[in-house]
Amino acid sequence: ILPCIVQLLPRNSDWVHLIRAHMRYRMMMGLPCITDEQITRKEKYAADYERWCKKIAKKHAEFQWDFTKQHDVYHSSDDIRMKGAATVYCTRVNEGSHQENRDSAQHVNHRDNDKQVSTIDATKEAMARIRMTINVYDKEQEKEANEIAEHVGVSAESMQTMAESPASDDHWRLGAAGKLEDSRSALYNASWLDEETRGGLDKKLRAFLRDTFPDETIRADGEERIDIRRCNCLYVHYTSAVDYTDKVDILRCNPSFQSNKEKRLDCVNVNLTEDALDFARILYLFCCRLPSKREVDVALVRLFKRAQWKPKTVWENCHILEDGRMTFMLPKYFIRGAHLINAFGSQKEDTVFYLDDVVDSDWFLRAGN
Repeated sequence: ILPCIVQLLPRNSDWVHLIRAHMRYRMMMGLPCITDEQITRKEKYAADYERWCKKIAKKHAEFQWDFTKQHDVYHSSDDIRMKGAATVYCTRVNEGSHQENRDSAQHVNHRDNDKQVSTIDATKEAMARIRMTINVYDKEQEKEANEIAEHVGVSAESMQTMAESPASDDHWRLGAAGKLEDSRSALYNASWLDEETRGGLDKKLRAFLRDTFPDETIRADGEERIDIRRCNCLYVHYTSAVDYTDKVDILRCNPSFQSNKEKRLDCVNVNLTEDALDFARILYLFCCRLPSKREVDVALVRLFKRAQWKPKTVWENCHILEDGRMTFMLPKYFIRGAHLINAFGSQKEDTVFYLDDVVDSDWFLRAGN
């Protein structure tokens, strides 16, 4: 919401800071598992939220913050420590649990009932959570497989067969592959790129391959044939910063993704410098067959750089990026997908972007919150 309204509000607006503080607090409360250090950070965000609430209430007497949901901020840390999970509570802990307790009480031997009921309840809760997680996962996988199959024009059964094929050590995999083409004609016919860029792509690709794979003999005159197979999507596996489980992002690089032939070129977090957030937009994704018959995956990307432009109100941990140079890159440097939002109200809305660090819990933590 902030990228949409920040330029509509006055400069250094208290409302922007209030919304940002509340978003950071709610994101922390949405973590499925949370550490003591994260609870401390959550309390800091809650204190920031309280400070901005009081500041706005002082300026505008018509806005008061005494309502039921607001009280969650004050007892959420105790709730988390008591239950061990950052569930977004709408009531206090243990309210509305009488039915579950009554069912558990029917399975005790009437000696030390409280302890037995607590143990039975904990076991049921764990079993229900496991079953629910499996069901949700199965539904998400089925839905995801059907969506991918629809986009790439294949059956869901063939997508399942592809998923069950032997996996390599690589954390990425290209998908929706096309036919093999000569790199000179294929790159020049990439109509979604401007003509000036297309003109020298093959020469730059050969130079990139010579530098990246010095053991390969690639002539400098460009006379030998290099075949490439364009792909429309990329599967990138990563380890979640939330619970350290394996996750996968499906990134699109499709010049005619929508029914109206509108292109979709997704963005990705890339590993260029240590302890830095670097991003790129995928412009061309292909598997390259070298003269030695060796096949390597390559991506043409446009790197982003830190933008000079600033919004009227710069909120906490605000990342603003703008288009930079184009380069070839190996997918092994891709970390995971990223969601960038156009900087509405800037002079160059098509080339300046905000990083959406609240798109999910993993990105919230990766962005340094």
